[in-house]
Amino acid sequence: MTTWQRVIRPSGLAACVLLLTLAMACPAGAQEEDVAGLDDEGSTATVRDPLKWFNQGVYTVNDRLYFWVLKPAARGYAWAVPQSARQGIANIFTNLGMPRRGVNCLLQGKFKGAATEVGRFAVNTTAGCLGYLDFAEAHCGWQAADEDFGQTLGRYGVGYGFYLTLPVLGPSNPRDTVGQVADAFLDPLYYVLESLPARLCIKAGDQVNRTSLRLGEYEKSKETALNHYVFLREAYTQYRGEQIRR
Repeated sequence: MTTWQRVIRPSGLAACVLLLTLAMACPAGAQEEDVAGLDDEGSTATVRDPLKWFNQGVYTVNDRLYFWVLKPAARGYAWAVPQSARQGIANIFTNLGMPRRGVNCLLQGKFKGAATEVGRFAVNTTAGCLGYLDFAEAHCGWQAADEDFGQTLGRYGVGYGFYLTLPVLGPSNPRDTVGQVADAFLDPLYYVLESLPARLCIKAGDQVNRTSLRLGEYEKSKETALNHYVFLREAYTQYRGEQIRR
């Protein structure tokens, strides 16, 4: 283990523990910001946003990064690569996400979903050419389970705590931030590639590829929302609550 890893791993673990403690101490229904929304139980509650000044600043930076960096890169990439190839690449990354989805299905007691994930991986890796083709969904009707560790924590009663906007990653909360860190250890790339810059480059490429498949969606949400920051905050909180309740 390098000196950098000795420093970053303990500090990262400490940050995760702190964020998880904050999430558990702040139930989803606690009131801080008078913005209507739905909590994890589906009840009307308020979205806590005590770091609004920070979140709005990060939102502005992320918004600029999208229009100045991500969108131009995605448009150029879409011009150069056919849509069928871009969808195939997205399918490969979805196939590599099987450990995250499968393990979290097991942790939530969704054994059928876990079995489906194993079956999908076996079929798509073989008949689907390493996942390039989603053969399992097209011919077997097996859809990927959209599960992660943030949802697992929510299923066990951990509240979202309060709203966060993360640099580059966007909308989140302490519970989901901890979940993202935990899910990173279920990413095969973490074990295949020792170089952090290499993993980040691949993740960036995946993001550009996926953005190229949904160009215009972000712009449309900005056009229809009176306050885009508030729109993202409410939409994200309600969406995550729905994922946990299902």
